[in-house]
Amino acid sequence: MHRKQLRCFFAGLVLLALLPSMGLAFDGSDRGQRPAEPPPEAYAACRGKEDGDKVLLKGPHGETMKAVCREQGNRLVAVPSGRPPAPGNQPQ
Repeated sequence: MHRKQLRCFFAGLVLLALLPSMGLAFDGSDRGQRPAEPPPEAYAACRGKEDGDKVLLKGPHGETMKAVCREQGNRLVAVPSGRPPAPGNQPQ
């Protein structure tokens, strides 16, 4: 019986030691993923445009990139050329 208690104690200790690493793995951050909402500049670049129009978009580091206006939801947003469509906005 004493041996069984020791095994349970050490198993619990191992699980307890793993908790901090599990918290880091599932902390809800989006490291390496696209932001959930496009920046305001992406909407502004397509103001007055139509779906499929080509525009120039200023990137986060001041660089200029080619983009295409795409409908997302009920709005047009500039999507950098070569970037795959956002989930739920696949071309049909």
